[in-house]
Amino acid sequence: MQQAEYKTVSVWGLNVRYVEAGNGLVVVMLLGLADSLLSWYCNIDALADARHRVIAPDLPGSGDSEKPYHLEHDPDSAAEFVYDLTQELHVERFSVVGSSAGGLISGLFALEHPEMVEKMALVGSGGFGRRVSWLLRAVSVSVLGDTVYQPRVN
Repeated sequence: MQQAEYKTVSVWGLNVRYVEAGNGLVVVMLLGLADSLLSWYCNIDALADARHRVIAPDLPGSGDSEKPYHLEHDPDSAAEFVYDLTQELHVERFSVVGSSAGGLISGLFALEHPEMVEKMALVGSGGFGRRVSWLLRAVSVSVLGDTVYQPRVN
């Protein structure tokens, strides 16, 4: 079994905690809102043992990552955060696995940066269809109440 390491990286001026394990093709695992990278622990080990480099971050405001009181809390911003995180970790191309709101973030990331996404797997993903639930809208409101994310359908 590959040994997973807990690490911290600074992105957007925030300390972001993540787990990294294994070597090989990169898999980035994104969780939903108010979740923790610990939810992936069985998957991390299995993928690392199957010769993948696994990166599972606690996105800002989740798990042990710093809370971004000064930043927008919307899926588009989260997708751009993932881009900057992967740049900081020198990851150019990867497969992404997204669960719940992490699936929405994964999909938005893939739309904006298709050249970086090798494969994408969505697990119980939220945010698809014409309507976004009131709950997802409610948690997208900035802590200070500055901005409400307005979803759009193209």
